[in-house]
Amino acid sequence: MRYLAIFLPLLLAACADTAPEQVVKETFGAFAGTEYRCLEWQKTKRCYYLVPPKGKPTQMVVALHPAFTSVKLTEDVSQLAKTVVPNGIAVIYPEGIDKQWNDGRVMTEVKTYTRKTDDVGFINAVTQAVQKELGLGPAQTLVAGMSNGGMMSLRLACQSERYGKVATVVANLPKDLRDSCAAKPKPMLMIFGTEDHVVDYAGGALASSGKPNTWGEVESAKDTEAFFAARHGCDARNIVSRQLADVEIDDTTAHITDYQRCKAATLTTVHVEGMGHTWPGESSRFMAWISTRGAVSKQFNATDMLLDFVRGK
Repeated sequence: MRYLAIFLPLLLAACADTAPEQVVKETFGAFAGTEYRCLEWQKTKRCYYLVPPKGKPTQMVVALHPAFTSVKLTEDVSQLAKTVVPNGIAVIYPEGIDKQWNDGRVMTEVKTYTRKTDDVGFINAVTQAVQKELGLGPAQTLVAGMSNGGMMSLRLACQSERYGKVATVVANLPKDLRDSCAAKPKPMLMIFGTEDHVVDYAGGALASSGKPNTWGEVESAKDTEAFFAARHGCDARNIVSRQLADVEIDDTTAHITDYQRCKAATLTTVHVEGMGHTWPGESSRFMAWISTRGAVSKQFNATDMLLDFVRGK
């Protein structure tokens, strides 16, 4: 029940009818050029939003929403498009079936898993089409997501060559992905909250309604970090760790680790003491608390950090 209780407010907010195939002028506020597009995939209508910048984009972000959360709510919380589009970066917001992704976990009561939804193929197809349209390639494309969307990003990191960088927020590695992670390592940014009890920081089975393993199993945050450090050929002797802020802003503390001189790809991790299942810097502390997701960290803004990561800063 705890897992459902956590997401029930988000689920109610997200239960809107699927929009028609047309230009959507108000979904992202000031972004009147937002396009809502659909295609046929696995005999199902699958849709996504494209938010283009003015002029020719230099890069692109494929943004994957959390479970039970609409694209609009994801944007409201993260302000992702609002932040990166003015910097010449296009954003794609794909929609998961029933607002969920088949992220690699064995989830016995989740439609995307039981029906073997090919979300890897769908997101790859959308990404490739837009890359071709905008004149961009994998090197200019970041896939990023929070929670279920973050775990889906990790699956794409493991099973696709369509993306040049990967970023995740409060998302641990699904245990079932360990043995199928064969794609070329990519630069990664991963953010975890030590008080995250939705995708538990300590890992393990994610349950609901008293049923064990309903939502599959995940590695701990530290084991997720260790797994990708090993894949990327990082040496623990060549790391730089620092605390993000020296002043007390709230009851959270962000610790950043940069793995340097990795053989295959760079890796940066942020472990935020005291933070729950939230997006650092998200606009509404109130929303975080009423959905019992835990504390929001104001030590930094994850969207700004993601923008710097996209631009290689």
